[in-house]
Amino acid sequence: MKPIVSYIVIISVMLAVSIDVKADNGYPSRCEVLRGYDECDVRSRCDSVDLQPIEGMWYYAEEGMTVVIERCEEAKLYEAQDYRIVYVDGEDMMLLPGTVIGYCKPTADACKYKVWIYGEQKMSVLENLQVCLGELSDDASRLIIKRSEVNMRVRVNFTHFLPKLLKGISVSSSGVDEVNFPEGFRKIYPKVKRKQGKVRYL
Repeated sequence: MKPIVSYIVIISVMLAVSIDVKADNGYPSRCEVLRGYDECDVRSRCDSVDLQPIEGMWYYAEEGMTVVIERCEEAKLYEAQDYRIVYVDGEDMMLLPGTVIGYCKPTADACKYKVWIYGEQKMSVLENLQVCLGELSDDASRLIIKRSEVNMRVRVNFTHFLPKLLKGISVSSSGVDEVNFPEGFRKIYPKVKRKQGKVRYL
């Protein structure tokens, strides 16, 4: 069974990377798969560059995955301040390490980012970028994703973007206020702590 699954994954990735179509926002309409995203390699790269507050390895508890947020280096495709969100490890066996699951861009507010995350998954291929707001905590240890609210109290949670996409749609019970718990990423590397009002990377 494993060879068959591996073959399907390889074919899906080949189809994804063979189509270089850009969405209206300038990003690829389907995910890219990059090389060199073993966790040790990612940590080593984080140690070798001067990281921006949003950069580093993050854990997304709602999806059970580890990702890295890093600057895009391809100047012809992206603006200098664009960042990509890349899958490193997690519970989804269909995703390969190095799969780009989304992008983010800073706004006029230094703590807020415009975040695009692929909203549909077909085997190992992600597509259909969805936009939401990401808010970075003061100590750069949390990136809270704020979902979009739709009319008629139908809540579409774009942060549940992988196999849980359909489960991310729910209708609130009438007369009952729903508690909106924060969702998003927790930084796991490099760890940060406050000292004398400043953020220090360990």
